[in-house]
Amino acid sequence: MTQKRRLLWGIATLLGGLWLLCSLGALLVSWLLPKLELGFLAPTQTIVAALGLVGLFLASLLFVTSRRAWRGEAHRRFAPRHPWLWLGLPVGLAMLLLLGVSFMALINSGLSFEGLWFAPFHMALIVIPALFILLGCIFLSGRAAAPTWRELGLTLGSGALSTLLALPLEGLGLLISGGGILLLVWLLPGGQEEIQRLLTLVEELQHLSPEMLNPQTATSLLTSPVVLGALLGMLGLMFAVVAPLVEELAKTLVVGALGFVKRPGLLTSFLWGVACGIGFAMVEGITNGGMGLEQGGAGSWVAGVGARVLSTTMHALSSGLVGLGWGYFWQGRRWVLPLSYLGALLFHGMWNLSVVLMVAGAGFILKSWLLAGVVFILGGLTLLGTLVVAAPLSLFAIPLIWRQPRVTEA
Repeated sequence: MTQKRRLLWGIATLLGGLWLLCSLGALLVSWLLPKLELGFLAPTQTIVAALGLVGLFLASLLFVTSRRAWRGEAHRRFAPRHPWLWLGLPVGLAMLLLLGVSFMALINSGLSFEGLWFAPFHMALIVIPALFILLGCIFLSGRAAAPTWRELGLTLGSGALSTLLALPLEGLGLLISGGGILLLVWLLPGGQEEIQRLLTLVEELQHLSPEMLNPQTATSLLTSPVVLGALLGMLGLMFAVVAPLVEELAKTLVVGALGFVKRPGLLTSFLWGVACGIGFAMVEGITNGGMGLEQGGAGSWVAGVGARVLSTTMHALSSGLVGLGWGYFWQGRRWVLPLSYLGALLFHGMWNLSVVLMVAGAGFILKSWLLAGVVFILGGLTLLGTLVVAAPLSLFAIPLIWRQPRVTEA
C-alpha cells in the first residue's frame, strides 16, 4: 500500500472515530432533553436518539473497515455464501418489530409513539428496508461485482455524512430561489401590492394568540393567486431543481474519489452509488419520517415510514445511475457521466415534483375543486410512476442486465 493511500485510510479511520463520539453525544443529548425544560417536542427526542443509533452503526462500520485498511490487512468482498438468508434476516426483523409495536399498542391504548423508548423502533424501520434494498442489489449483481467491506463502510458512511453538506447548500438554494420568485412577482402588474398585503398579513398573524390561529387564518395567505403562484413556484424550483442538483452531487462525491484509487467495473461502480444513496436515505428517512410522530399515533408514523421506504429506492437508484456513469467514465466513455447525472436529476426531480403537485392540489381547493383534483391526481400518478413502479424495477433490473458475461467485472 502506498503512503498516500495509507494516509487516506487513516483520515477515514479518524473520521469514523469522531463520528462514533458524536453519535454517543446525540444519545446523551436525547436523554437530557426532557430534563433541560426547553419546551422541545417529544418527537425531537425520538429523532435525535434514532440519529445517534444509526450513527453508531454506520460509524462503527466505517471505523473498523478503515482501520483494517490503514493497517494493511487483506480486504474481503461482501459475498456471503447464503444470500437468501441475508435477505430474509431484515424482513424477519422488520416483522418482529412491527408485531412488537402492535402488541404494545394493544395492551396500552394510551401509548405514545414517541420519546426515547421508541427511537430503536423508528430507526430500525427506516434502516432495515434500506439494507434489504442494498443487499438485493448486491446479490443480483453477482459475487464478482460485490464491493469489499471497506468500500461498503466508506460509501454508506459518506452518503450519510453528505447530508451535512447538502443541508446548508439547499438552504442557500432556498434563499436564492425564493428571492428570484419574489423579484418576479414584484415585476408583475400588481405584484408590489400583493407582496405588501402578504407582509401585512404575516405581521398580523404574528400578533395573534395561539388560540386564535386556525386553518382559516392560515389559508388566508393563499387567497391571492399571485401569492399562491409564487409559493408553488418557489417550492417547485427548490424541490424539483435545486434539491436534486445538490443532493446528487453531494451523495456521490466519494464514488468519483474511489475511482481514482481503484478502477471498478460497471456493476461495482453502480453498487458504490447505490450504497451512497442508501446512507443518505437512512439519515433523511429518520428525520423526515419522524414528522409523522408529531400526531403521536401509530397510523401517522406508519404512513411516514412507508413513504420513506419508497423514497429510499429513489435515492438508491439516482445515486446508482451516477455511479454507473462513473463506471463508463473510467472505461473511456466519458460522455456517459453527464448523461447519467442528468438522468438522476430528472428522476429525483420527478419524485419531488410529485409531492409539490399534491401540495398544489390542496392549495387550489380554495379556488377550484376541479383544478385541485386534476393537479392532485397528476401528482399522485407521477409519484406512482416514479417510485412505486420505475424505481424498484430499474434498481433491480440494472444488476441483472449488466451481470451478463459480456461485461467485465472488477
